[in-house]
Amino acid sequence: MRDYIGIGLSDDIKESVEQATDGLMHPKVIFVFAEYSKFEEAICLMQEKYPNTPIVGTTGYCFANKNIIRNNIVIWAINEGIDVEVGVLENISKFPIKDIKSLEENIGKINAGNDNTVCIEFCTGAEEKIVSTINSAISKKNIPLIGGTSQGANDKGIKCVSLNGKVYLDTCVYALIKNLNGKIKTYSENIYKEKSGNFIATKVDVQNRRILELNGKKAGQVYCETLGITKNQINDCVLTNPLARVIGKEDFVIAIKLVDDEDSLNCYKRVNQNDVLNILELQNYKKAIQNTLDRIKADFANISFIFSIDCIYRFLLFESMNFTKEYCNIMGSIGQHIGIVGEGEQYINQHVNQTMICVVFE
Repeated sequence: MRDYIGIGLSDDIKESVEQATDGLMHPKVIFVFAEYSKFEEAICLMQEKYPNTPIVGTTGYCFANKNIIRNNIVIWAINEGIDVEVGVLENISKFPIKDIKSLEENIGKINAGNDNTVCIEFCTGAEEKIVSTINSAISKKNIPLIGGTSQGANDKGIKCVSLNGKVYLDTCVYALIKNLNGKIKTYSENIYKEKSGNFIATKVDVQNRRILELNGKKAGQVYCETLGITKNQINDCVLTNPLARVIGKEDFVIAIKLVDDEDSLNCYKRVNQNDVLNILELQNYKKAIQNTLDRIKADFANISFIFSIDCIYRFLLFESMNFTKEYCNIMGSIGQHIGIVGEGEQYINQHVNQTMICVVFE
């Protein structure tokens, strides 16, 4: 396989697109990552330049060639060694399953084999619905899912993604990619460990992702008592002490958005009635990251490239520790790496927060 990473650094969007695509010829698929205010124009320019190539886009920060890109345009393309099918699920907040037939048709076209295909998606929200809808189709062929919620929005909080020159709201765009020359494998990374015993979510507002009570007590109160903090200190702890949904031996991280006037915890991941939850604490994050890279190196003798999705909360945590640049270098140390920063991660059959997920191509 052969991929291409281009970075446009000019403030002029047209010039930035030209910089980012200098030398890019005959790509099989293109991904466009850009800051929100530059996104729509960049997408239109890319469609004009590559009208016959599938082009998938989302907004947010990037890691590219060991660089941190915050306000510019990044192009990632795969030039050879793949089959690809792309599509959209629209109206995802209400009825994403209406587009399931086209997804199933694309799955049939891609003809996935064992461990050689992945579904990469970008969405504007409704993550739990997206995960269940896509998995209802791709799980039949054992295709793993890796995806991210677009990072950034307009002044009304509206997010967007794109496919083939069209910008969509309330939508998920996806690419099914089959490696013709080797395997594909996905990984997830949790840099936290359990701090508390288990709690039961005894009262929740599922629709609004609010946890009202844990073990019959106000959720905010339980969180404060466990960490030995006051309510006013909760915002100082959300990066280091998220929650987790416990399923078997796995922890699926839940980011805390805020504590409201009712002492409820407002979150970025849905919590259901009677879910088992835990409060986490930061572990040795450098060791956790190295463990992930060691797993990848053990699984792959030859890495073509790595695509990762990091949570914005992880990014902000690393920024607060002056670790972001070092992290970028570490991720690029075992092979060509391109990554984006999202506001939520979709992995296999779960929507999670404060997690890094990645796919490795042989």
